[in-house]
Amino acid sequence: MTEKAYLHDANVTSIEIDVVEKVLRLNVNRHLSPSTRERVASTIEFRNVQSFSGVVDFMALASNAWAGNVEDWEPSNGFGLNYVYFARGVCSIYSDEPVVS
Repeated sequence: MTEKAYLHDANVTSIEIDVVEKVLRLNVNRHLSPSTRERVASTIEFRNVQSFSGVVDFMALASNAWAGNVEDWEPSNGFGLNYVYFARGVCSIYSDEPVVS
């Protein structure tokens, strides 16, 4: 990842966990920048996941979907700890550097 993707006010559509392949995928609809109004579908893929921990409040995600239910994130540079902050929740993922597509 050469730069931090903008995730403020993104909407989570799904979280996929592949235990065998040690991959976590966070599928979102996100703004490309603070100045854009439309959202684009993106996948944030965490590979070589060593651990995953988090609290996800499904009711808060649903009730905040109109405005965006992702508050922000702190991706690692290289292998390390990543944080994704949701409306009333947070996930930590210890993995390789995330890839945004």
